[in-house]
Amino acid sequence: MTTYGFIGLGSMGAAMAKRLATRCVERGDRLVVWNRSRVREAAVLAEGASAARDPADLVAVSDVVVVMLPDLPQLLELTDGPAKLLSRVQSPTALVICSSVAPAGARAFADHATE
Repeated sequence: MTTYGFIGLGSMGAAMAKRLATRCVERGDRLVVWNRSRVREAAVLAEGASAARDPADLVAVSDVVVVMLPDLPQLLELTDGPAKLLSRVQSPTALVICSSVAPAGARAFADHATE
């Protein structure tokens, strides 16, 4: 069983997470979601996902984390701000950034995250 985490349930993220939740149920996998506005989680939870208490808890249990945030500053706020997202990684975890980040910014973030 693979555990997927999904952060960012805005206009695009919610639709993506709902589809992923459906596929997880079909395959016997698990989807854990977190969104700053908890109201946005309801539609995804109805498809079989569960909610994390905070983004760091989501990362601690996930094999793959999908992030759908507006841009790199919001991602950096999660990883380097009070949530300390990267500090909770327990095992090799794939981080999938679906945000509108320039390729150079994504590469710079990858270097930062591996440190």
